[in-house]
Amino acid sequence: LVYYAEGNDLIIEGIALQAGSYTGQSQTTPILYEGDVLQKITPTLLNKPLRLDHLQGVADIVGKVIHASYDSVKKAILFKAKVFDEKAKRLLKEGLVKAVSVGGHIDAIMGSNGRTARDGSFDELSLTEKPACKTCVITKISEGI
Repeated sequence: LVYYAEGNDLIIEGIALQAGSYTGQSQTTPILYEGDVLQKITPTLLNKPLRLDHLQGVADIVGKVIHASYDSVKKAILFKAKVFDEKAKRLLKEGLVKAVSVGGHIDAIMGSNGRTARDGSFDELSLTEKPACKTCVITKISEGI
């Protein structure tokens, strides 16, 4: 793994998405995310923009996802991202933002127990106060190298 972080970038790590059922911003019914699907779509998170609250636009990019892997024990997508935006770094250092949320396109099928994800791809990872996935938190913050 090779990535570039300037000396004053922050590196954050945590859980991007864990197996479970969640209702996202643009959804009215929850989607069940099972481990095998999370494992399949994990690579699509790599090199995606890190944003604030899913805002769209170049001005709202505050960093970049530099590592994504699937943890079969936690049934979760783990991430590492560099944060280069000063405001975002301050929010993280002050402990005002402690969670993340993924944004993307999910292919889900309707079944007897509701909607189940079967494929998809990520467009971004966002810093947020209130994630749909309550375990999608930042677990480590460190200075860039």
